Amino acid sequence: MKNLFDSEESYINALRIKVPAGKPPFKDNVLEMRLGIIYTLRKSWKDAKTVFLKVCKDRNSTTAWINLGLSFLRLNELAAAEDAIS
Repeated sequence: MKNLFDSEESYINALRIKVPAGKPPFKDNVLEMRLGIIYTLRKSWKDAKTVFLKVCKDRNSTTAWINLGLSFLRLNELAAAEDAIS
């Protein structure tokens, strides 16, 4: 419905779900990717960069690297953008 702020809040809440003691921590790169894409659609480049940096550390995803490069490009970090995209 193009309500990006509500979507952002929902994804952030889902990522903050607490895991009971003794269980492995909840980690969902798909939710993080979608949150990063929401930041990209909102043109919130610093937030998108932060999320995509985390996703790229945890998972090898072409989409994450391209969006990270785009975020760097929009923030005028050209050398980092070239590295991320290549």
